[in-house]
Amino acid sequence: MVIKLIFILLLAAHSVGAQQGTFSLRPALGLQTVFNKKLYNGYTKAFLKNNALEEEIYYGLGMEYEMKKGKIISLQYMNGNSGYAIRLTPKLCNNGYNGTYTGKHWSSSHFNNRRLTAGVQFPVGRYPDIAKRKLQTSVKLGLGIDFKGIEADQGGNLLVEHINLCGEVYYLADTIIYRSKTSWILPFQFNVDWYHKQKKRIQLSLFLHLGLSKNVIFDIDYVNVTLGNREKATFLSRGSGYGVVLSYPIRVYRVKKNV
Repeated sequence: MVIKLIFILLLAAHSVGAQQGTFSLRPALGLQTVFNKKLYNGYTKAFLKNNALEEEIYYGLGMEYEMKKGKIISLQYMNGNSGYAIRLTPKLCNNGYNGTYTGKHWSSSHFNNRRLTAGVQFPVGRYPDIAKRKLQTSVKLGLGIDFKGIEADQGGNLLVEHINLCGEVYYLADTIIYRSKTSWILPFQFNVDWYHKQKKRIQLSLFLHLGLSKNVIFDIDYVNVTLGNREKATFLSRGSGYGVVLSYPIRVYRVKKNV
C-alpha cells in the first residue's frame, strides 16, 4: 500500500511539472538517536538522568523524481523511533549516591514507528572534480507522519534487576501511560552526493527529525527492594531524533519532456 502511494504521488508530481526527469528508488541504511524529555520527578530526588544517546539502526526505502537543475521531489518510508534512554546511579547502603563505587547503569526502551515523509530537495553547491569524481551538496525539507508500530514492541515491559556492592537488590521498571496512533514529524536533511562518470553513486546524509506532537509518555520507577526506597520520573518522546545515513540511487525510469 505504501509503495503504491509513493508511485501515485510521484506520478502526480510529474504530471503537474510536465518536464523531463528521472524516477529512482533509494534504499538507505544508517544510525539514529532518539530525543526524549524528562517531564516530572516524583517521590525523593530522582537520579534517573536523561541520557538520550542510545543508537538504533535506521533503514528506509525512498522513491524520488529528479527534475532539471537537480531539484528532487521524494517520498520515503522508514523506521521512526520513539522512547527513552536514561542513566541510573544506584544507592549505596548508607543511602548516599555514589557512582564511583556502584557504577552507573544505562537503560532504554524504544518503539519502531512506521514513518512516511515527503520532501523537496534543493542543490546548494557543486565542487570541482576530485579524482574524476564530483561532489554536490543539497538540503531537503518536508513533512512526515509516524504510524503506531506493531504491538510486539517490547517497550513498557522493561524490568532490570541489579545488586549493588552492599548486597542491596534494586530494580528499574517502566510503564507506558500514553501512546498516540499517529504523530507529525518535521524532517530536515543535509546531503553530500558523490558522482562518477556524471552519475550519482553514494549519498551521505545528516538528518534531524523534529516531532510536532506527543508520541509516547513513560513512567520510570526505581525501587531499592532491600531498603524500600523508591523514586520515579516521567519521560516524554515526540519521535524526534538525529542521525547519519548512507543511500544509493537506483534509476527506474526516465521521463521525456512533453511536446
